[in-house]
Amino acid sequence: MSRLTSVFDVHESEEKAVEAFYRPGARVEAPVSKGRSVLCLDSNADVLAYLRELLHRAGYDVQSSMRMGDALLLMRITHFDLLLVGPDMTASPAKPPAFQNACARLPVIELGNEFSTSDAGEAGARLLETIEAWLASKTA
Repeated sequence: MSRLTSVFDVHESEEKAVEAFYRPGARVEAPVSKGRSVLCLDSNADVLAYLRELLHRAGYDVQSSMRMGDALLLMRITHFDLLLVGPDMTASPAKPPAFQNACARLPVIELGNEFSTSDAGEAGARLLETIEAWLASKTA
């Protein structure tokens, strides 16, 4: 009735829509790559906002999610160099096998409980040092 299908791209599933968004030549303007790609997964929106800004300013391409299912979808269709995971996401004994398999193929840095309670500047500096050391060891 509204004929919005002529305005929007229509896809058969959420996964196909996200995949189309990241496909080269997609109609939507893709972000310009600035460096290594990092996926952040945490249930705290404030922590994710801080991580996105911190890592973006450090030259990383950053994606984030509060939901494990969304993170799995992103990992299936996008290459990431590193996964940052909040403590509440790793503490669950009921992690889906798909998430465990994805983590086995990707370097993972777990944020400790102290990350969100420490001084933001100090926690961010320590995290950047850890990331740079981890990625440097993988390229050496």
